[in-house]
Amino acid sequence: MKESLYIREAALIEKVQKPGLFALSIVIFSLLVVGKAAHASPCARVKSEPDTWIITKVDGFVRAARAAFESDNAVPAYHRVLDQIADSIRKCRLSEDEAFMGRHRVFVEYIEAASLERRPDHRLGFRVPDEEYFEETRQHVQIPGFLLDQAFLRSVSAFETLERAKSFLRQLNLNRGPSEQLIFFSYTSRHLGTPDNHDSYRRLLIVVPGDIEKGLPEKWVQFGISDPGARARVRNVSVVAAMSDTDGTSNIYFKDYYRS
Repeated sequence: MKESLYIREAALIEKVQKPGLFALSIVIFSLLVVGKAAHASPCARVKSEPDTWIITKVDGFVRAARAAFESDNAVPAYHRVLDQIADSIRKCRLSEDEAFMGRHRVFVEYIEAASLERRPDHRLGFRVPDEEYFEETRQHVQIPGFLLDQAFLRSVSAFETLERAKSFLRQLNLNRGPSEQLIFFSYTSRHLGTPDNHDSYRRLLIVVPGDIEKGLPEKWVQFGISDPGARARVRNVSVVAAMSDTDGTSNIYFKDYYRS
């Protein structure tokens, strides 16, 4: 009797140690089901309790953004929170969910816009890649040729010769019609330094009129000006172009240059 029990026990151990193809398939199938459930469960929870998810994410995002505003050391943590929320929106396809977007469109679109800067080819923050933006807007943001005069560029490079640059612009206006007159003035920004020198706040702004019928945009050309007595030259030139349409709307384009 004992011998019979030993034989049965040995046979059972052999079956466990050497499972057949059917048993192996069951194991693989179970792993796949568990894997899919684990992947799907976060999105299922988001869609089953969307208001709870939104409240949690908004609170976390605001806290992280506030901390990043107060200290640069908190910026990496803010980026992680932003990336996680954007990743959930993308993986769960929340922007394609009409019911979800009907209640939370503002938050989803805000996160999508804020996360664009996290992509290396979207540093300007536009939906199109930076290279595509510059290629399509190149014709609108060129510096007007008369502002590339070498004598003018030398004069506009320092505070001490700024009046000479203004005299050059006044001479240009003598030969321009009433609708083509340049508007220009120098000023000091209260808070914003130039892109190439955050401690320099002086500017010369020149407004160049456009022409809707000729398809010419109005251009706001701004030169950064070095501070009095400063050795370091400010080389930044910014161009903002406004292309007006017949319906009264405008498309705005911009580009920064560095003069050498």
